[in-house]
Amino acid sequence: MSKTIKLGMLFESDNVPNFGSIERNPLSNSIFLIAEDIPKLNTTLTETACSPYLADNSKFNFHTGDTAYIVDWITAQTGPVYIYHSTTDQWYEMIPNE
Repeated sequence: MSKTIKLGMLFESDNVPNFGSIERNPLSNSIFLIAEDIPKLNTTLTETACSPYLADNSKFNFHTGDTAYIVDWITAQTGPVYIYHSTTDQWYEMIPNE
């Protein structure tokens, strides 16, 4: 069966979660997305949500401190940065300093 790498994780090609606009920068491990996909951070891009879909011995590869940037945060009027915490398996909105 063929495999697909998405966000640095290995999935069976016919079993890849829908991450929407979420993309990973392989040089910084930061991710970028548009505001409409913010709910996917805590519904699709957590260890709990991804683990059933991972192929072979692939592991969820996000860690505490990994950062998600909302590229259209000004027009969407939402927090521009989210931080992942592995113990709680959640992404948290960071309040911008204004």
